[in-house]
Amino acid sequence: MLRLAVLGRIGTKLNIMDLASMPLPIKQFASSVDDEAQKTDNPFDEPTGAESEDDGNENMDLSTIREFIATHYLPRASFSLGLEVPYVRTFLFPVDKKDTPAKIRAKVIEDVSKSLNLELPKRAISFTKAGDKQVLAIANVEESPLIGICTTPQGSDRRPPRINSVISNEVALINMVRVHFRADADEIVHVIHVDDDVTHFFVLKGHDIEYIAPAIQQGAHDAHLVSTLYNRIELTAEGAGFLNPDKVVLSGKAEEIGLKEEILENNPEVIFHSLKRLRVGHSEDKDILRDMNSYLIPIALAWQDLQPKNEHFYRLDVLPAKVREEQKRFKLAWHGIILLFLLFFAVTALTVIGLQKQADINTLSSALAFDKRQMEEQKRIINQINELESRSTAIRTATTTLDTLLVNSELWTETIDTLSLGTAKLGNVWVSEMKMDKDGGLAIIGYALQRTGIPTFSTDMGRSVLREITVQEIGENRVFRYDIQLFPDSLPPYSNSKAARWHDSVRTALGDLSVATPQQTTRGGTTVSAAAPPGEGAPSMDPSAPPPEEPPSETVGPNED
Repeated sequence: MLRLAVLGRIGTKLNIMDLASMPLPIKQFASSVDDEAQKTDNPFDEPTGAESEDDGNENMDLSTIREFIATHYLPRASFSLGLEVPYVRTFLFPVDKKDTPAKIRAKVIEDVSKSLNLELPKRAISFTKAGDKQVLAIANVEESPLIGICTTPQGSDRRPPRINSVISNEVALINMVRVHFRADADEIVHVIHVDDDVTHFFVLKGHDIEYIAPAIQQGAHDAHLVSTLYNRIELTAEGAGFLNPDKVVLSGKAEEIGLKEEILENNPEVIFHSLKRLRVGHSEDKDILRDMNSYLIPIALAWQDLQPKNEHFYRLDVLPAKVREEQKRFKLAWHGIILLFLLFFAVTALTVIGLQKQADINTLSSALAFDKRQMEEQKRIINQINELESRSTAIRTATTTLDTLLVNSELWTETIDTLSLGTAKLGNVWVSEMKMDKDGGLAIIGYALQRTGIPTFSTDMGRSVLREITVQEIGENRVFRYDIQLFPDSLPPYSNSKAARWHDSVRTALGDLSVATPQQTTRGGTTVSAAAPPGEGAPSMDPSAPPPEEPPSETVGPNED
């Protein structure tokens, strides 16, 4: 029997929108449609891919199934599939609670392969822990044609619907019981689900699955054999070691066939629970209310996918890996998604860093432009300073020269006057250079045509030293170059030279009251006396006044050749 339930969700509330079923003559399926958009219209579309009349009964069955699903499909809905043997098998394996997840996975794959005598891929097996000592597992042994039908576009949708999960009917029933009922950790709960042709029996200890019995091939169609059905259930429970339960949960058509009364006759103290009333919303359609217990498996499938965070569901899925990859809109593995996130963060970080660096570059560019302007301004100021320093140096040089000339200017005048007289007296003597020596003397350098006149010329100048005489050729004439060091007197000359007369006239003009006395100057061993004429620029003196102080006489020693 193929049963279909359409559920929608508004917030956290679930609503049953449609229930439908059709018989399957060969293999049994159970499915659900998860409608997250909650639409009330039911569009019908022609089946995709026409079937020829020569395809046989199997193709006709698939066409009927495809038409049935398309009739009850709502736009943008997704599927959750629950399958039975031979497509999906359910297992319960004991494990050590100290085992690692990798070790448990290897053990489950090995046990499932041994049980089925098949080598299954890892993705064909799904498992989860059921308590501390057991693992609940399902294996996709054979791919159901229902998967291919549900992965084709339905109704007016151009894109194929999405299959959320594929699990076994047993796991769906166990999840429905775990959602609706609670039990203490040490309580034993029997779960009995009676369908038309098959009966499922489970044992829960507390809230975890403890035992899954093989499907009993007897159902509601054999209602007159209810005692036989109960005996088979009791034998199965006794063989598993769970004969006397604390609670019994009945679902499906168990109460309709009188299974509750049969159990009470043998165990009157047991507590009963029923899955007639589900914790979902529904319409007021009486058919839906009447048939809800028969659709527990598809309702449980949709419930599990509409509440992905509900902790009471065993989350298992054996959807084929090929179908899962085809359904991905963004077909990258986990490392590809991580790489894209890293790429996004890297681009964002580089953009932020680039903007920060650009701001820093702009700031530095502005600072550099400002520094360049400052450098140009400073360069202009430095040029002006250098120009002013050059002018200042020139002024200081001129001032120094002027100061040098002004200090004892009468001595310079006396010296130049003496040189003039000497050169005029001897003849053929020239002075080419006059400069100050480091020791305070005056170096006089010049030329003469005769050597004999140079010592006389040096002697006539005053206290002097003839340092050297050299012979040079100037043109066709041979001349004598001399170097004389002259020591000028620091006192006024008081001689008959023009400098002396100028000095005396300055003193007279300034009103000096002192009377000039004769000054003796020795030149070349001859003492010369000179006195200013009385009354010439000098006032008369009182005879009774003390005589003025007489300047000391200077004697020039013999010249050094």
